[in-house]
Amino acid sequence: MKRLYLILALLVSTALPMCAAEATGFLFQNTVQPLMGSSATQGSKVGKAACYNILGYISWGDCSIKKATQKGNVRSVGYADQSVLTVLGISKMETRVYGR
Repeated sequence: MKRLYLILALLVSTALPMCAAEATGFLFQNTVQPLMGSSATQGSKVGKAACYNILGYISWGDCSIKKATQKGNVRSVGYADQSVLTVLGISKMETRVYGR
């Protein structure tokens, strides 16, 4: 019986971090979500920033719009989106900004 409780606790604790996300796939996910602006206003410059996550327990990186604009030398943001790639609970989130 203790083993059953342990397994249930592990399943619930693994699933809880994913409850806040809009589109979530623990085994596999490959999505792109708009953050701001309109894709019709894309500029000539692109900036990218990434952060990573392992099973919802360990996260690192800076995937903010500010970091992406710094990396791409984008002064005026027209559009921003975020792509998420997850394979077996290991995720990479990449924020992309487009502008001048």
